[in-house]
Amino acid sequence: MFLVLVSILLIGGSYFYYWATKNNNYFKERNLDYEKPIFLFGNGLEILMRRKTGFQVLCELHQRHKGMVYGAFDNRQPLYMIRDPDLVKQVLIKDFDHFVNRQSFAANSDNFIANSLFMLENDKWRDMRSTLSPAFTGSKMRQMLQLILQTVDEAMSYLRAQQTATDGFDVDIKDMTTRLTNDIIASTAFGLQVNSFRDKDNEFYIKAKKAINFTGLQQFKMIFMMVFPKLAEILSIDIFDKEFTNYFMHLVLDAMKYRQEHNIHRPDMINLLMEARGMIPTEIQKTHFRQWSDIEVVSQCLIFLFAGFEPSSSVMSFGAHELMENPEAQEKLYKEILEVHEELQGEPVTYEILQKMPYMEMVVSEVLRKWPVALISDRSCTKDFEYESPETGERITIKKGEKLRISMCGIQRDPKYYENPDAFDPERFSVENKGKIEVGTYLPFGLGPRNCIGNRFALLEIKAFLYYLVRDYRLEVSPKTSQPLTLDPASMQLLPKGGFWLKCIPRKSSSNGINSPRHSQSIDLVFFETLISVRPKLYRALQLKMLLELLAFLIAGIAFFYNWATKNNDFFEKRNIPYAKPSFFFGTVKDITLNRKSRFDAMCEFYNQHSGPVYGSFENRDPILVIRDPQLVKRILIKDFDHFVNRRGVFTEGSDNMFGNSLFLMENDKWRDMRNTLSPAFTGSKLRQMFQFMLDSTNEAMSYLREQQQEGGQEIDVKDFTTRLTNDIIASTAFGLKINSFRDKDNEFYTKAMYIMSFPFGIQMKLMFTMMFPRLANLLNIRIFGRYADYFSSLVLDAMKYRKDNNIQRPDIIQLLMEARGMIPSDSPKMHSREWSDLDLVAQCFAFFFAALETSSLVMSFASHELMENPEVQQKLHEEIEKFENQSITPEILQKMPYLDMVVSEVLRKWPVNIFTDRMCTKDFTFEFTDEGGERIEIRKGDAVRIIMSGLHRDPKYYENPSAFDPERFSEENKKNIDAGTYLPFGLGPRSCIGLRFALLEVKAFLFYLVRDYRLEASPRTTLPMEISTSNLHFEPKGGFWLKFVPRK
Repeated sequence: MFLVLVSILLIGGSYFYYWATKNNNYFKERNLDYEKPIFLFGNGLEILMRRKTGFQVLCELHQRHKGMVYGAFDNRQPLYMIRDPDLVKQVLIKDFDHFVNRQSFAANSDNFIANSLFMLENDKWRDMRSTLSPAFTGSKMRQMLQLILQTVDEAMSYLRAQQTATDGFDVDIKDMTTRLTNDIIASTAFGLQVNSFRDKDNEFYIKAKKAINFTGLQQFKMIFMMVFPKLAEILSIDIFDKEFTNYFMHLVLDAMKYRQEHNIHRPDMINLLMEARGMIPTEIQKTHFRQWSDIEVVSQCLIFLFAGFEPSSSVMSFGAHELMENPEAQEKLYKEILEVHEELQGEPVTYEILQKMPYMEMVVSEVLRKWPVALISDRSCTKDFEYESPETGERITIKKGEKLRISMCGIQRDPKYYENPDAFDPERFSVENKGKIEVGTYLPFGLGPRNCIGNRFALLEIKAFLYYLVRDYRLEVSPKTSQPLTLDPASMQLLPKGGFWLKCIPRKSSSNGINSPRHSQSIDLVFFETLISVRPKLYRALQLKMLLELLAFLIAGIAFFYNWATKNNDFFEKRNIPYAKPSFFFGTVKDITLNRKSRFDAMCEFYNQHSGPVYGSFENRDPILVIRDPQLVKRILIKDFDHFVNRRGVFTEGSDNMFGNSLFLMENDKWRDMRNTLSPAFTGSKLRQMFQFMLDSTNEAMSYLREQQQEGGQEIDVKDFTTRLTNDIIASTAFGLKINSFRDKDNEFYTKAMYIMSFPFGIQMKLMFTMMFPRLANLLNIRIFGRYADYFSSLVLDAMKYRKDNNIQRPDIIQLLMEARGMIPSDSPKMHSREWSDLDLVAQCFAFFFAALETSSLVMSFASHELMENPEVQQKLHEEIEKFENQSITPEILQKMPYLDMVVSEVLRKWPVNIFTDRMCTKDFTFEFTDEGGERIEIRKGDAVRIIMSGLHRDPKYYENPSAFDPERFSEENKKNIDAGTYLPFGLGPRSCIGLRFALLEVKAFLFYLVRDYRLEASPRTTLPMEISTSNLHFEPKGGFWLKFVPRK
């Protein structure tokens, strides 16, 4: 078996190396100048590693090579790079029939990108082009301008609202123009009226941003589809998840159905597609030439999103920046605008007028020359092509199936065609000069039959924006302006470091609006550049000198990996313990890993699939013994705790590991010492002192609610609300900071906390690697949180030093850590039993932040939801609260409220936010079940055990009708019937949650004030029935926690 595996690996490794390198001599064999490729990366390593921007690399390649063509590599794909303007014209215009199609993309039937006009091929492309072309005629442009002006007017209203002084104000032009183009696309491609300046987080804008800002997984899938299009098609891989695609499918198809039923006509893309489908009459007979599927129809709207959202906003931003840097050009443009404005006499600008503004045309043309947001255009040769340069006699042959690319940024910055190309000079496009510009050297929208279908529309919206911006404001440098402008290699878009910040100074002649009644822009060449410029850091540079070294490495590595991944598969079979069969590499958590099920639901199902007291499971490759018996739970967590002192060691105590050095994962004596150090923070007296900090934050939260109050109640995102509350409580009690995240919504502490809790792709990858290869991660000094950990570290250490220097005392975690360090006197002699490092101390604050921020806000959110769904429980709780409403709330009062305690206890039973707890066996343990036929279980040193709280809490054996919310389970008469081993929201025994009383206090205080002041009801956005999200890393329902808060009289 092993020899067979080695043979397979040897053949596979050999084929992989051959596949990866077989094109390396492609251009050498054709005697063509070329850029030498790097193994697997081609010529894109510096872009992939974010050392340089795609713009910079393409311009450098263009200047480094001479002649009309040179060779380059996109990963392993050879590309002919066209430098000669005559050859550009030959390819794009004269011999277009040889180069009809773009570079292929995975063409599975459910792929929005592959079914879009941009990627359609041959006759299918021609038919769709003919279908869409009527949307961009002169008459349609005039109609669409009204929709554009409507949105521009909203943008200018937004700017006027920002005015605080006559000397100007700073504006993030990129954010403004992105919202503007978003709203135009929403109107013209999807038929939606959206105002992203007033409703900054509207659903369409959030979805659009998600589409443009690719996640790491989307980036990986996109590159996979480009490198392996056939395999991607077979596997039905799509860049976007179902939730995203379904949203846009419903938007378009529902709008088409509604318009047809109500006989509604609107001059936009959807109307045109309805004509193409024969849903409404059309004068163009060709429109019915082909039957278009739902996915093909929706794809054309979605491509507008990609092509228009980011690129046009970038052109507008670069335009504004260049006018700021070139005040003489700005002044000249302003004079032209002023003349037009006076001629209009208060009327809105028209399509014809914008077309007849020569200097406006010159400015926009120069912006598009200097900053072509479509950096490249590509083509795939569909039949053999030969060309001989009439000037040099140089010959080139491109065969069917070969790919070529035209670098617009390289050609448009070539000093051979543009004198001083890095300078901004609109005069290049004056009537006298533009005739000198060779056609194949100016390509912002491409050339020929496959050029940008909506270039006139794109120019129209850009000109409209610049018209009103320059009419009303003088653009000057702000303190935040990037000068000189340097492109950011870390950005997926064409953006400068620091962003596009300008100062807008109102002009004295500034108008109060456009006085006009909004449509989007075109499918642009920019789309492909947006795709190919997105490259995650997928590999390390590998350079192997010899084939045998690579083969040996592959064979040894793959054989080792296979053995490592499967060696534990028979772990439980050898011990005669029932177990769930593991999937390769995923173990028994495949559904969770692939986001098919939420962790909560999957764990409950897993628990219920087995009936015995124990059974085996696998987390990836690690065997874990799951405990289902309450008696054994108590033995492990309490009576025989000395056998199970430590948690499962997913992190090591590395030199820079916040998790590994926290109380949660510390081991043995070090854990005991730190537990003793921190325990005084949670005594009754200390909690009474810290309770005031909780109340301060809770009062700020309730004050915020009162300010938002509306008659009849207001919709509240309870999760956002409680996260801000717990954030502020933690900032105060763990870090000694006074923060109000309701008034200062984007304060640094909150934004950094939210970034960490959102677990972006980079952190997920480092976290997964550290969990799977802890020793290697420690060796490589992998920092999971990087500079964010540095931020929290500085907060704690600086606060400790400041307090010591200024003799400041405050009853919080930092005070306790200072006592542990001997920086201030302590009443506890145990405090100085060990020398603690900076990391040891900071890690405790970090762990407190991690454990409390998300979990406490979730308990508050679930509690609010359950009270909404159970009005009789809410009423009973309100009646209890009314008895104390004239008293100052204290921990003692909260302790004396039995029904409040019953409600919170039932929330924690039904929704245990700590879904499971793990332990490692530190010495052999044997247990004999008294009620299971005398069955014995042996747990050996080094074995991992898991207790699934969500399973025990929802087991009908211990809780009747467990899915129902019933606080009476915890009444004085009933709670004594609850077995301690079946109720574990905070764990049990010496290693239970150290801050459980703190958590209960903040949850109860929140519910006291919330139910006292508001009645909780369902809102139109409330998720009913509640369904836990599978795609969210956190424990949340689909759609979030939305409720209506109705003020009580």
